[in-house]
Amino acid sequence: MRSGLVLEWHDSEVARIDAAGDILTVIFAAAQVGGAEDGYLRGVALRCEDASWQGLAGDCLGRLSAGLLRVNGARHSGLLLPAQLVGELVLELQFANGAELRIQATRLQTQMPDEGLLTEVFRC
Repeated sequence: MRSGLVLEWHDSEVARIDAAGDILTVIFAAAQVGGAEDGYLRGVALRCEDASWQGLAGDCLGRLSAGLLRVNGARHSGLLLPAQLVGELVLELQFANGAELRIQATRLQTQMPDEGLLTEVFRC
């Protein structure tokens, strides 16, 4: 499993959002990562437990324009992967289509494929 990567909200792509009871899972088509390697990682999911949320999950698809994670009040512009967080968690995601999703939870766990395919970023 890859480690030392930081999920960067901006330019990540959300494929879908699954809700089941008080569990909300954000599934990425391509998660923008930096840190040990730069690129887009497929197969990343954020499982938020004891969750409540505001925003229409059906509208919250596609490219993210911004995001912010608060853990016990401390602000984080990214998320070190893999992650298992417990506490007062607030995740705010803004989508390029104008939609917004705000998730409050007490536990956040990342789910990553063992051999996540990293696509390099080519910048000029």
